[in-house]
Formats: sequence, C-alpha cells, structure tokens
Amino acid sequence: MTGQDAAKEALTRFGDGESSARESAERVESGAVADLVRRLERATGPNFALEVEITRLVLPDTFFGKRVVDWFEAGAWFGCNTDDGYRHLGAVPIARYTSSLDAAVTLVPEGWRWDVNTYGKKPRARIESADFDCEIWHAGGKDTRDVLRGSEHEGKGKTPAIALCIAALKARVSATPLHQDSTSLDTTSE
Repeated sequence: MTGQDAAKEALTRFGDGESSARESAERVESGAVADLVRRLERATGPNFALEVEITRLVLPDTFFGKRVVDWFEAGAWFGCNTDDGYRHLGAVPIARYTSSLDAAVTLVPEGWRWDVNTYGKKPRARIESADFDCEIWHAGGKDTRDVLRGSEHEGKGKTPAIALCIAALKARVSATPLHQDSTSLDTTSE
C-alpha cells in the first residue's frame, strides 16, 4: 500500500462511516485551523511538522468500530487508545500532505471539484463545492464575478501540494456549521 493509499484509507475506512471531514473539523477550533493555514502559506517547502498537524486534524473518532479515547504520535504514524482498553500502534500514517499532491487531494471534501495551477508566482489551488455556480462578466475593463450558489476556496503556497492543503482546509472548516464562514480564514489578499 502506498502512502497516498494509506492516507485515503485513514480518512475513510478507519472511521465508522460517520467520522467524516465534518466530525474531524468539529473537534478543532477554527482559530487553530486558521493558524495552520497561515503557517502553510508561509512554509518554504515540504514540512513534516505541518504534516503532523494536518494529520491530527483529520484523525477519525473511531478505529475499527471502537471509540478513540486519544491519539498519540509514534514516529511517522499516529497510534490510538480505544475505549475497549486497547492501545493501537501504527494506526494511521502521517501522510506527506505538503510534498505529495496524491496525499493532499485526500483532504478535499468528497464530491468537491479541485484544480491546481502554477501560472503565477506561487502555485494556486482552487476547490469548489459540487453545487457551485457563478456568473462572470466583463465591464469597465475588468472581470466581475457573482457567486450564485455553493462555495469556493483558494490556496497559494510554495508547492502545489501546500496550495491544495490550504484550499482543502478552508473548505473543510466552511463545510462545518460550528465554524465561521471561509472568508474569515482567507489570510491572503490580492
């Protein structure tokens, strides 16, 4: 199994089907996510410490049907203690989110569309919800956009993977009703 496959499996299979991006985001204050987004935006390249923090955000609430009491870092993996008294070493690998697009794409909420480009000074990622729709028109020498429905999120970073992590984390928080809208997480200005 590749690292990307293991990351995807950790986000989907280890949970009980209910442990989704929404539940993971509910465990984390949006301020902590906004801080992580700011640090990702300043990252100068792949960063294992940031990958540990991202993994911590998406850890499931259950492990093979048992409620997780706590998660602990164990080298390149996270282990967990479950409510049945067992300690599971090497339960979830720490994915290389900041260096691998394959790992970063596992952070994109299911059903959302995404793209990454490197046309500007920094790689840019854009994610939009499945119901996203907008109108674009040209007037007075500039393009104007009106979002009709859905939501979109953008990230810029040193690598394409970092840019996608930023956009995906913004999308995950905005998809959770307990957190403020994604505009408060926009730490970049154009």
